[in-house]
This record gives sequence, C-alpha cells and structure tokens, in this order.
Amino acid sequence: MPGDGLRQTDAPRLQTTCAEVLIHEAVDPPAIGPGRRLTSGAWWSYYDATA
Repeated sequence: MPGDGLRQTDAPRLQTTCAEVLIHEAVDPPAIGPGRRLTSGAWWSYYDATA
C-alpha cells in the first residue's frame, strides 16, 4: 500500500545507496569490509566545518 513506510526488504538497497553516498563524499576514502560495510574513512562535517 502506498504510504505505509519502508519494508524490511528495502534495507539492502538503502544500505547500498547510503554506502555509495558515503564513498562518494569521503575526504579520506573508506575501506570496505565484510558484508560491504564501511570500516574506516573521513568525511567533511558541514555542521562544524571539520573533517
């Protein structure tokens, strides 16, 4: 039904999309560990202007 939110089956796709954004926006590229988890890296913080 439209509007009933995310389903558990959406999680892998969302996790991959989130990881892709994090990889793209990293100032220090992350390592990718088991299960395609990001295990390191650094990103620019727009909130406090630091990496």
